Amino acid sequence: MLVAPPVWTARGLAALSSPRLAQSAAVLHLCGSRLLVNGAVALLRAASSRPAAGLPLLWAMKQTAFRHFTAGESLADVRAAAATLAPAGVRMIVDHSTEESEAADARQANLRAKVALLGKLRAELAGECVFVPIKLTALASPTLLERLTAATLTAAEEGELEEGLALLRALAAAAREEGISLLLDAEQTHRQPGITLLARLLASEFNAPGAERPVVYHTVQAYLRSAEHEVEAELEAARGGGYSFAAKLVRGAYRHTELSRAPAALQPSKSHTDAAYDTLDALKLPRSDPCVHLAQIQGMADDLTLTLGLMGYNALKLMPYGHFDEVLPWLLRRLEENQDALGAAGEERPLLRHEMRRRLLGSSAA
Repeated sequence: MLVAPPVWTARGLAALSSPRLAQSAAVLHLCGSRLLVNGAVALLRAASSRPAAGLPLLWAMKQTAFRHFTAGESLADVRAAAATLAPAGVRMIVDHSTEESEAADARQANLRAKVALLGKLRAELAGECVFVPIKLTALASPTLLERLTAATLTAAEEGELEEGLALLRALAAAAREEGISLLLDAEQTHRQPGITLLARLLASEFNAPGAERPVVYHTVQAYLRSAEHEVEAELEAARGGGYSFAAKLVRGAYRHTELSRAPAALQPSKSHTDAAYDTLDALKLPRSDPCVHLAQIQGMADDLTLTLGLMGYNALKLMPYGHFDEVLPWLLRRLEENQDALGAAGEERPLLRHEMRRRLLGSSAA
């Protein structure tokens, strides 16, 4: 039986192009099988050591999940995606994926690439790009962040920390100049306190009170039991330091790896995580409040994003792009980490099928 969509999401469904609608229905149907997704991810990871053997699977991934969950391989593809979202009032978080590195030269290259990206986004997308995500382990040593978390830095490591901070300050200064804010990604618990400290230091320098918008956004993960305390601590630090605290609130992306590393730090279930998220998200603000944005990953809840934009909210799509081999690690992590969300798309799939039938048979289809 085809389920009629709720009235408030029907506008978003109607705003999807027919090719995008069909693609969404097909890809989300495939992603609804944990067995299929987990098997494909495992095979793709194994294929990384034998590329030739994995070519058919890589081709299939590029034609399905890559096309669905990313803008494509170039900035021109991002511009095309922006053009499809703009009529609904939806803007973007643009992510040119970079991976963590212990090599100082690689981190310098990552900085140069991010600064160049900020300039290109301002020039080519005007106000359509609101945020750029930053993976701190691509700009600062992952091992150093772990040592910082454990509060065991040597004198040499303190010098290395200053070098990493210099890179981050340069990036924040470029973001301020271009008018695009930075979303500092959260990571695993054995690194996160170090990342939180760096985020606080950057916010104290770049999030001036009274500015049109903050430059640096911290990330709070609701699947951690400490999330509410973390928000309270950061607000207190911001008040004491005379700067604005800005945050991206997420349910969390590393639960499957943290179950073995730090199970006591986690909420016991997704329902507990959802409850914690709702508690943190309890502010009643006007839909067009410039301080509040609502975002979903490209390819997930597209009808919701479009509906929010059409209703006047500050709606955003996280829009990754880059060469397939560059984005593949990100894509595999998303498929692993968003299994609950992909499963929840079971509520979305019937709506997509209903909309397809409505277009084929006419508005009277039920």
